Amino acid sequence: MLRRNQGENVHLLGNQHEIGNWDETRALGRFFNQAVYDYPTWYYDVAVPADRDIKFKFAKIDGSGNTVMSPAAIGLTPHQQWGNRIL
Repeated sequence: MLRRNQGENVHLLGNQHEIGNWDETRALGRFFNQAVYDYPTWYYDVAVPADRDIKFKFAKIDGSGNTVMSPAAIGLTPHQQWGNRIL
């Protein structure tokens, strides 16, 4: 779990161009939490290529630009879906 303190924002960083190519200066975010009743559920919409191995981490970035990365990368392979069929 990545705990967040006041003044820190959650960002996403990974191994594909769309999620920053592990370059901290290109991290996506800040994550949103607009539904107070769902706290601490955070979200950020992002499109990534289908059928490629995606690895990503979450990062906390404070107001001074200091970054703390989650300890391990998470991996997945998204598939393109059309209706109820996976292509």
